[in-house]
Amino acid sequence: MQVSIPHQGNTIYDVIVIGSGATGLGCALSLKRFGINNFIVIADQENNLDLSSHAKFISALPIENSTRLTQRNGHDAWKSYLEISKRGLDEILKFSNKNGIAAIKGPIHRLSTSRHECDEIYKSNQIWQSLGIPSKLENKFLYNSSNRTVQVHDDCLLRSNVHHIMETAKLEIFEHLHCHEVVQIETSKEFATVRTKDNKSFKSEIIVLANGLGISKLMPEMGDKLIPYQDQWNKFKFNTSPFEIGDWFLIFAQYSLFTLFNDSNESLWICGGRFKRKFEGIGSSTPSLCSRSLQACHSFAQKFLKLEKLEHLCSIALNDINTCDELPIIGPMYGQERILLATGYAGAGIAVGFGAGSCLADLIASGKCLQLDQSLQPSRFQLPD
Repeated sequence: MQVSIPHQGNTIYDVIVIGSGATGLGCALSLKRFGINNFIVIADQENNLDLSSHAKFISALPIENSTRLTQRNGHDAWKSYLEISKRGLDEILKFSNKNGIAAIKGPIHRLSTSRHECDEIYKSNQIWQSLGIPSKLENKFLYNSSNRTVQVHDDCLLRSNVHHIMETAKLEIFEHLHCHEVVQIETSKEFATVRTKDNKSFKSEIIVLANGLGISKLMPEMGDKLIPYQDQWNKFKFNTSPFEIGDWFLIFAQYSLFTLFNDSNESLWICGGRFKRKFEGIGSSTPSLCSRSLQACHSFAQKFLKLEKLEHLCSIALNDINTCDELPIIGPMYGQERILLATGYAGAGIAVGFGAGSCLADLIASGKCLQLDQSLQPSRFQLPD
């Protein structure tokens, strides 16, 4: 699709970006690099989902393993997903270096906790290699237990102050930033219109929807495609380090039901236990803590990490968004070429968000994006005539 943006002066913007999270910021920064400056970013505080306040790392990998997603959606979709996410991570690293923000790249590890999971990791590694994406297997003797197969993804993690990165990005586009609650969007042959709760309206050639679950309110046809869910991170203190694996930062384990982040030599964050929530937390857009999820993470740390003296320090509730087919939605809205959107990243939102925002900027500037496969675009949900 060729996106054409004739400049029509200051009364009509070239682009309006709705949402100031990772996707909106990634799009705005990329637009500036392309020399497109006649745009605004509306920080839709009512609907935008900000997961960066407590984050200490950015993952370029979705939590799900590749085997099920490739079987369902095909290898091209999976490769496009990963390339967009890696692009986002690389751009965040460049932005951090440019602004003097400390950021360290590191590996992500998937650990097998059973024979069946080991078989799945072997299949996953074959998929990665067939796509030409680096991945390797190692055998490690971990936690005074037994040999475990480990899938290693190098340079897929960025350890940094994520909130500082996001706030610095907002400062860089501050002159373009507006704060409103968007209640309606309209399109015509001439332009698109954004209307806000405080009775303001803005016109543009292109609208970028980057406001998470708020997209479903502005475009009801996407409502049943976006699935909110609850989860939580739990921080534990321990007396002796469970790690015999050096500088491992992020670990997916037990079919990715648990995610572990090595915060320091004395504390460990564990996310998981969502299966203990009612309906696995699916369908709820309000963050809340669950004691049963906390207990599941505590039990996992005791059994898998062999920790006996664990002290729970705190928990952080969060909400995220998945899609009905578990692939992100990125690209032009079918039937409405003035509207581009991106959402549904499920656990890798900051990296995929920055990458997706950059992809949308590519479409706006040149009409094409090499990383964006058709399988990730909204048109996959279009019903046949």
